[in-house]
Amino acid sequence: MLENKESYTAVVSTASEDDIYPSKAKGHSTFFSKVINKNGSRLLQSFRKKVGLFSDEEEEVVNLVQLMFNFFSDPTSSKVAYYWAASTCCLVIARVLEIGLESCNGPNQYYGRQVSKAQYKFLLTAAHYWDLYVALMVPLIIDALGRLVMLCFIAFGEDNKPLFRKILDDKLETVLFSADILSVIPFFIRLFYYHPSMQHEDGAPLVFLTIIELLITGRILRLIKDIPSVRAIRIALSRSASHLVLP
Repeated sequence: MLENKESYTAVVSTASEDDIYPSKAKGHSTFFSKVINKNGSRLLQSFRKKVGLFSDEEEEVVNLVQLMFNFFSDPTSSKVAYYWAASTCCLVIARVLEIGLESCNGPNQYYGRQVSKAQYKFLLTAAHYWDLYVALMVPLIIDALGRLVMLCFIAFGEDNKPLFRKILDDKLETVLFSADILSVIPFFIRLFYYHPSMQHEDGAPLVFLTIIELLITGRILRLIKDIPSVRAIRIALSRSASHLVLP
């Protein structure tokens, strides 16, 4: 009993205040960031071993926020990232097609007994368009929330400042992240103020919301931007833009 007490006293005496209270030394945000990175990385590595979808590299603990950044910013970083990016691009294409069909002279443009006057009677009604809209947007909203959470970790975590500077230095990546998050805001506005059950005489706000919503097409650009031919065109346009604009 005496030996245990002496060993406990020795450990406590050699431990610094920063070891006992890490939040005092570097702030709560840094402490929580390290805990999330360490524990989350171990979970992801165990998931990688079981599923086998990630590339087998070193066994050391990888920063969780770095993995999230690679997943959301680089579709080629892993198979899961590529499949997720390709799936969201398919949803984006389907949503753009829905917007185009919704503007056609179909049953959704009429109400009650006037449905028979529609030029394209085989198209969906307003209620069906809304159900399809919700089904397409839910995965995109989850994707946008994941990006928002990742950006919060990067902005407020001291260990992730290099990633924050990397995003700010890459103008295209900054625009794409902003577009991914802003593009889902019209969904919530439509949900509470422009639901199909609500009738509005002024359609100008819906046009403005649709324009903002078309920012979801930025996901397609992220998927194809590193293709050699597209990358060459992108670099050529970025370098010659100043010469094309200036007289």
